[in-house]
Amino acid sequence: MKPLVLITGTTSGLGLATAKRLAALDMRLVLACRNTALAEQQAADMIEQTNNPNIEVMQIDMSSLESIDTFVKEFQARYDNLDILINNAGVFCDTAKTTAEGYEMTMGVNLVGTYYLTKQLVPSLKGGINPKIITVASKAGFYGKLKIKEGFLKNHAHGFKAYSASKLGQIIMTRHLAEKLHNDNITVNAVHPGEVSTGIWKGDSFLMKIMGPINRKRYASPEDACETSVYLATSESVNHISGKLFQNKSDVMDYNKKILDHELTIKLMSYLDDILKE
Repeated sequence: MKPLVLITGTTSGLGLATAKRLAALDMRLVLACRNTALAEQQAADMIEQTNNPNIEVMQIDMSSLESIDTFVKEFQARYDNLDILINNAGVFCDTAKTTAEGYEMTMGVNLVGTYYLTKQLVPSLKGGINPKIITVASKAGFYGKLKIKEGFLKNHAHGFKAYSASKLGQIIMTRHLAEKLHNDNITVNAVHPGEVSTGIWKGDSFLMKIMGPINRKRYASPEDACETSVYLATSESVNHISGKLFQNKSDVMDYNKKILDHELTIKLMSYLDDILKE
């Protein structure tokens, strides 16, 4: 039986391109999206184009922990196990916005929501075949700053400060979970897809309205940029590699001191675990 792959955020950009590629490889797909009406149409198109009937849409809002809880309960009621989780959903907010729980939106979706969903799905992954967690991060994380203190996720600045901090958090999360889940044979890796022309460059600020169209023209297409996520999901050569950041399919990137900072890792992951227990 082909692997069961859960992908978040598949209605556009990298998520949609990744889903199409994996559908063509006859993977069983669960497309976890906020806009299910659009996702259902896209799934129908994929089924018609690939003759792969095993594509299902499920509703999730990564900016709401309640929505994530509901999704996980429904997913685990339908499926006994999960083979591959691709944490693709992400945002870049150039104006101030907050999640349902009051976290700055970029940090709340990219870091809090992604970690929360991943933790909830670990029991399903433990029963999977060569289970993998793949998170679409970014080299922007190398430039991020995380100052762990009470309420920092709710008071965090938006824009690139939040985006780079959230991506730093995702890479730290990747290394942390790789170590934690090693004995469960679950590999955990991250992806730097490069500079990609996606909807993430559509914003509300004056600067984004100017720079967004320019960036979308000069950056790589989602169809090209999804290669690394697809490679990690399908290649047997990475079945025993964990805790790494990949680019250009198989290239492993070197970490900087910030990502390797053990004290920062302990502080961040302990903080996230604490707020997610509340």
